[in-house]
Amino acid sequence: MGEKQGGLINKKSNRWLQIGVIAAIVIVVAGLNDG
Repeated sequence: MGEKQGGLINKKSNRWLQIGVIAAIVIVVAGLNDG
């Protein structure tokens, strides 16, 4: 049961990690376009 909960938390954090990476790339690309 504990393992299942850990997997769920892992999936959630992985999704947030992906969102953060994508957001960072978008910000960098937008900055390059402005420059």
